Amino acid sequence: MYELMPGLDKISRARIYHSQLNLLGEIVFEVIMGRNFRRKELKKLVYNLPEVLSFCEVSRSEIELIGAVIGELIENPANISPVDLNNIYEIINTCKAELKRFVEEKTVEKFVETERERFADYVDELKKHILRDIQIDREKKKEEILKIIYKSPGHYIRSLYIYLSKKYDGISYSTVWNYINELEKEDKILTVGGPQGRYRYCFPHPKMVENRAVYYGKCFGISGVVEEMVLEKFRTPVLRGPFYSIYLVNSNIKPILLAVPYSVSIETKISIKAYGELKSYNYFEKLGYLVEDRNLELDVLFGWKVEALINEEEIEIWLDKERAIIKPEY
Repeated sequence: MYELMPGLDKISRARIYHSQLNLLGEIVFEVIMGRNFRRKELKKLVYNLPEVLSFCEVSRSEIELIGAVIGELIENPANISPVDLNNIYEIINTCKAELKRFVEEKTVEKFVETERERFADYVDELKKHILRDIQIDREKKKEEILKIIYKSPGHYIRSLYIYLSKKYDGISYSTVWNYINELEKEDKILTVGGPQGRYRYCFPHPKMVENRAVYYGKCFGISGVVEEMVLEKFRTPVLRGPFYSIYLVNSNIKPILLAVPYSVSIETKISIKAYGELKSYNYFEKLGYLVEDRNLELDVLFGWKVEALINEEEIEIWLDKERAIIKPEY
């Protein structure tokens, strides 16, 4: 369950983390009440916040949400809605209660549900309030998000929130975050984490795209299993471009070639997510990569970021630091 920090036992860590969350809760509460904003103190707390929340067994989605909202609070506090602040304040209070109980009972086997129940009525009322303020129904907004992502792949969650908040009153960052999570669970979109410190990028789910040609020359995301390294099956008599390592990825609708710099090595038979620029095989051929096996005349993704999926964790394999930062188009 909880992990140990070298030199500190679990009880000591819980006490330290409770103190940090208590200060964070005070700062967020002061912002909610319109008091002075202690920006410098908040910046100091952000550094190990993911570690603190992970210790409390907060879900990855909630950790990313809190990080995004607090990051925006530090940079552009005027953009943060009261709904987002209340949501993270609720999570902070729940974690504090769990840490306090953990210290008292000196055990990690009992997960405190009673403290969550204290906030159940509040959460229900909050949801009702959000639903009253939303001017169009949930599914219609999700459909609009889908249209944006399918038209211009590579939007990150914050850019979608900015677009929708200008169009609709009452929509919050956490609401958009929930829509993205729902669309991903429905296999309608694929999200891939951007470079460190960046939000997750959103792409059409590969199995929903029957004709990938519409995305040639655009950023595109894939998921699948790396079947084999196929560079040796290509001839390069007149090479007109960089030298790539080429992998065959068994994606959802049909296989695809993944091209990464030659120095990058990817294990076979592992599940991956990746994004980059999608090109046709003809483009690859013009670069000087020729293949006799017509089964390998496939679309090519020139990878900007590749990550392995191991035990539900996303582990970075390759990152093009310049190209991996996508500027969304509306």
